[in-house]
Parts: sequence; structure tokens; C-alpha cells
Amino acid sequence: MASLYILLVLPIFAALRVEATGKCNPDIIRKIQTTNNCPWGVLAKLNKMGVFTQAVLPVAEVPDVVKCWSGSVDFRFGPFSRAHANIYFKDGSVKRVGYNQMELFCGQVNESFEGANYKIYFLNIDDTSACYYRCQDDDNADLCNTAGEDFGGCVIPVSKVGDPAAQAAIATCKQSLADVGVTTQLQDLQLCTK
Repeated sequence: MASLYILLVLPIFAALRVEATGKCNPDIIRKIQTTNNCPWGVLAKLNKMGVFTQAVLPVAEVPDVVKCWSGSVDFRFGPFSRAHANIYFKDGSVKRVGYNQMELFCGQVNESFEGANYKIYFLNIDDTSACYYRCQDDDNADLCNTAGEDFGGCVIPVSKVGDPAAQAAIATCKQSLADVGVTTQLQDLQLCTK
């Protein structure tokens, strides 16, 4: 019998998963690092987006009970920042989650939540979207029920939900994820609008 676990997707995003399995794929990471032009200031750019909403996730990461995800990243202090996620459920309830982030280099952010550590590699980030690959590369991942599988996704600022440039960025992100080897089927999500 499967159990549902909450796991963090990005700072401010969460998904419900049926099982905990996934590790970082070194081939995908290598491809990202050779094509992403080594972005810097990722936490500052996420902070500048204001409130953002999860636009794309793999089909397997999207439970029927969730309406939408939103989040934000606090102003960074050195390489560190706090992030906040809001998960809006169809029954009207909201789950709020906080976690820590640390920016490393060339678009990599490490994220921690209740003893679990995740790596997020940004393929692209600008004022209309952030395209990322999220994974866990931890020897203790099998002991942590929040491990989840590795996957790609896209967030856009809530203020740009209706912006054609943001919609185009979502399509570009899907193609970029496929180009680096993320093969899971992606799904467009209902966007949070406030």
C-alpha cells in the first residue's frame, strides 16, 4: 500500500509523492552545466520575482488534491536565504512550508528541509521564468521519506501569469529540459494568481 509524502520541489513549491526513490543524474547535471551559461545571483533573481507560481511539473508529481503552488524567496544574506512555499488544496486549505537555501555556483542551489537536502540546478532564470532540475544526492536518501524522484520544472512570477513572454518561457523550459535528458512527461499546472 502506497503512502503519500510531502516533498519540496523548489523553495515555495511542494508536491505529493507516492514513494521516495530518485538520485541526481550526473549526465543531466553535466549537460546543464555546459549549456546554462553559468548563471549567478539565482537567489537574488528568485527574490526579485516576488511571489511566483509553479507552472510545470512531471505528471507523476501532481496530485489531484492540489489546486496550485506559490512561493517566494527572502532577500539573501551572503549565499543564504529562506524560502517559503504555499500549497493550495482544492478543499480550500493551505499548507505553508519554510526552508533554507544556499547558492553555490553556476546556477546550483542547495535546499534543506527537516533533515532532507536537495540540489536544484537552474537551466535558465530571468524575470519571466526559472527553469530547473531538482534532485537529491544524499547517501541517507533511502532513510528519508521525502526523497522523491529527480525531475524538472518551471516557475513564473504571479505578476506575469498573463504575460505572453512568460508563456513562451514555459514552452522553452520544457524543450530545454528534454534537451538535457529529463524524459519524464511534464504537465502544465493551474497557476496561482495571488
